[in-house]
Amino acid sequence: MSFVSLNLENFKHAGTRAVKFDRVSVVRGGLGGARSQVFDAMGLLRDIAEGRGADAVPAAWFGTEWPTVIAASFRTERHGELTYSATLQRIDERRVRVVGERLACGEEQLLVRTRYAYSLGRTQGRYGIGAQEFALHKAASVVPADDPIAELTAELRSLWMVNPNPSAMKGVVGTAPLRDGDASFSNLVTCIVMQLTRPAVARAMMEMVRRVNPDLRRCAVERNANGAPYLAVYRNSDLDARGTSFGQLENGEKMLFLAAFVCAMNAQVAPMPVVWDSPLNWLGGRERATVANLLRQSFAHRGQLVMLA
Repeated sequence: MSFVSLNLENFKHAGTRAVKFDRVSVVRGGLGGARSQVFDAMGLLRDIAEGRGADAVPAAWFGTEWPTVIAASFRTERHGELTYSATLQRIDERRVRVVGERLACGEEQLLVRTRYAYSLGRTQGRYGIGAQEFALHKAASVVPADDPIAELTAELRSLWMVNPNPSAMKGVVGTAPLRDGDASFSNLVTCIVMQLTRPAVARAMMEMVRRVNPDLRRCAVERNANGAPYLAVYRNSDLDARGTSFGQLENGEKMLFLAAFVCAMNAQVAPMPVVWDSPLNWLGGRERATVANLLRQSFAHRGQLVMLA
């Protein structure tokens, strides 16, 4: 599945916006608020598929006088183009309700939701639903696994939202690769160490990180004075043989590892849909060009990458 377009009306009090996507897209939003509008809308689509309700969405994103519409079109191999839309409206300072939803495959209406009920076109089923619940997630549990509703929901759940905070990236290896919805990738080290146990992924990642950081010699899991495992990074330019904990690297160097990790996962594990806010932040001029080329080459024929600039 791939994103084709995103259409927003009155989302985050920003009027109407339409965005078209290719396999590799650069969406230029100007000010940070314009970038976050697209990032948060696509993150909301993933949250809907995962079963989060409107009560988990910041009410400040929506207005009380005019409803907000978030609509997205997707290209699928089995079902052609699907279009999903959700209409939401703010009730008060804290609450948002779902006013309507619709999922269509061409002219066929697969799901139609109005207020407190939704109907399924193929099964003619009709179900009640709460004001803060989304019908797309609920419907996925009552249709066959090969139904477009179920497949779209599963694909949206696989969407990677990347808004990294390298200052928060730790060097110590944890037990969970990513916290639920952690777009900051604070546990990137744990993700990397888990993949280093897979030879093909490890080779691809090290090859890619050396392309953007030729000084890298190797990485290894070591233990600190307290016995906790951490990822040690060894460079050719190191003055001693001890290496450096990942957590002590400069922010730009951490971003090089993140770019290599994302590309290796897309190449060796599964085609990935990725939305990345400002992927070239914290990088110098030479590194920016190298990382941009790596990302474009890695996603040119597999997965999908949306870069917000």
